[in-house]
Amino acid sequence: MSNERYDGINIIKIIATLFVIGLHLIGQGGLLNSLYLQKRNVLPITTVYALMYTCINLFALSTGFLMFKKKRIRSKRITNIFLITIFYSLLISLICYSFNMFNVRNMAGSSNDMSNFLIYGNVNYNSSKYLFFGSIFQIFFGNYWFISSYILLLFLIPYLNGFIENIDQKKFKQLLIIMFLFISVYTTIALGIDIFRISGGYSPFWLVYIYLIGAYIGKYHADFKLNKKSVCVLISVILLCLFASSLGNVILNKYELKNNVSFYYICRFIDHISPFNLITSICVFLLLFKIRIKSKFKKTILNFFSGESLFVYIIHANNIVYFHLLFNLLLKQSTLPFFNMISVLFLYVVGIYFICVAFDLIFRIIPSKLYQKIRS
Repeated sequence: MSNERYDGINIIKIIATLFVIGLHLIGQGGLLNSLYLQKRNVLPITTVYALMYTCINLFALSTGFLMFKKKRIRSKRITNIFLITIFYSLLISLICYSFNMFNVRNMAGSSNDMSNFLIYGNVNYNSSKYLFFGSIFQIFFGNYWFISSYILLLFLIPYLNGFIENIDQKKFKQLLIIMFLFISVYTTIALGIDIFRISGGYSPFWLVYIYLIGAYIGKYHADFKLNKKSVCVLISVILLCLFASSLGNVILNKYELKNNVSFYYICRFIDHISPFNLITSICVFLLLFKIRIKSKFKKTILNFFSGESLFVYIIHANNIVYFHLLFNLLLKQSTLPFFNMISVLFLYVVGIYFICVAFDLIFRIIPSKLYQKIRS
């Protein structure tokens, strides 16, 4: 595989990171709920939301595509991800406490905070008493579900790759189809039933499956050729899937409200496990993974921002940032005309992305470079 093919993968990683931020802004930012309550622009915003939901699948596809030939994963890589997650969890808590952001110093903790944390892993972030303690251990209790699942995936990769190396293409394809029918299609249409405990894709098991799909593409379809016809087909499938998943989700929400029931993560048509989402993710991946950039300068910039993807996620998905800073951040913008609202959303997404990159530069990259210079 030539280095040129990595350009497209880097672009996919950056887009996926922007999608994660957009996903959180639409959901946690209050945009989606507000529009559903207003009963305006419901289908368009749900379509945008469905597109953003491809983020995790795009990350996992990229990982499978790039790493299916690796015999081993360096333990240093896994340790670094773990330690950096803890580092930023603690750092963000210290900054918030030092400047009394979100009024954390004045928030009193209840007597049940410690028992809830020790037994269930629940942390009351309105309590300054356990703010730092809880921040350090976010990764252990699912608050960084993707990081925890990704670390497990890294441990499993050498074993998965041994399996991928020894299975023939026909059986590999059959396996992927069987898993697709059961853990994607069946789990989506079996409203309210999570028989395989996929949790809407918020699971390392789902990451493993998407990794296998990415590996299959890398092993057997790395030379996939794009022409005008294939581009038109891929774009058409993407638009069709986005419309179908959005419409299905809107209908499902109306049914929920009318009948006072909830199918939350398990069967929503825009979840990570949705067949519409999965097909959209694969089509987006196939559209972009072979992009080549000739300019060395542009390639360097692309490599840098692609390398920041995981750190941007770690910073902006921190519980304090997610539950305090992002909470209802775009609530007022929900009254804007749709295209104005999407423009504001785009500016927020890009702004948060670059703020996180700057934050990483200031607190991790620059100090590390200075330390290395001093040692040399």
